[in-house]
Amino acid sequence: MSGAEELQASRLRLLTSANQQRRTFERTLHDGPQQHLVALAVSVRLARTMAKSNPDAVDEVLSQLGDEVQTTLEELRELAHRIYPPLLEDRGLAHALLTAADRLPGTVDVGDVERLPSDVEAALYFASTDVMEQNGDVTLRRDGDGVHLTVKGAGLATTSLVDTVTALGGHITVDPAGAEAVIPL
Repeated sequence: MSGAEELQASRLRLLTSANQQRRTFERTLHDGPQQHLVALAVSVRLARTMAKSNPDAVDEVLSQLGDEVQTTLEELRELAHRIYPPLLEDRGLAHALLTAADRLPGTVDVGDVERLPSDVEAALYFASTDVMEQNGDVTLRRDGDGVHLTVKGAGLATTSLVDTVTALGGHITVDPAGAEAVIPL
């Protein structure tokens, strides 16, 4: 495959991935928070009806409403983190990845990685969390004028990782155990 064909294939994979992420986002929004909000609307109507006919029973409905609101808020926060976590912008890649590690099955070691250019931080965050969602392990190290990324774990979908590293001007080596990449800064 020629360089131009590889570039075209990479661009197509990135577009396909972006479209898939949009579909997943819409499905997650529809199946989670939207359904909870519909249930909340029904429960509010029920509480109004009960307040007139059986005021003592309203406490139970209001308690359930409170629980449902809390669940919906948690789902919306989770969804917001998948779009672009505020912590990434506020405190940087290391903090955002360490926080993501609390909710994902994979692990991350960010060493002493400090703030990086925002486009690099965003790309590395989403590539790393994709790996961690698949129970993979991520190690990031800053070395001179670049960032070293090591990924380990079985069954990793490395095509998007390869495309991300390449888009950042880096190079990557993939083997059955994982991948090693260097991204210049």
